[in-house]
Amino acid sequence: MAKPVAPLRVELGSAFKLPVGGSAQIGDGILRVGVDAVLNDSRCPKGEQCVWAGDATVRVWLQQASGPRQALDLRLMANTGPTPQALGYQIRLLRLEPEAVSGKAIAPGDYLATLELKSAEAEGRNVPNVAPDR
Repeated sequence: MAKPVAPLRVELGSAFKLPVGGSAQIGDGILRVGVDAVLNDSRCPKGEQCVWAGDATVRVWLQQASGPRQALDLRLMANTGPTPQALGYQIRLLRLEPEAVSGKAIAPGDYLATLELKSAEAEGRNVPNVAPDR
């Protein structure tokens, strides 16, 4: 299991990278986002010819102040449909590192997710919120 890291400070609307177990404070710190785990990684290995590029699923969470965390599963290839939303914010998984390599497993602690968080109101989308974790 990856060791927790001190929260990174990032600005709303900017892309940022987090390791599994890492978290970030957005703006003044009222909102936090973190990466729990890589649930699935079926990306085509570097240098291989695949029928499709594959996909990856990363579980993230959002939390306002001391409220409950709300979990979301983000897919790397989710380019269609509405952007996942929680607590009035949209969040996207832009990239997952390192690249898959044929015959070489990636340790959970080696993953680095590039995320982007935006205000849902700024995007003008009406996407239902997810239920809080229990």
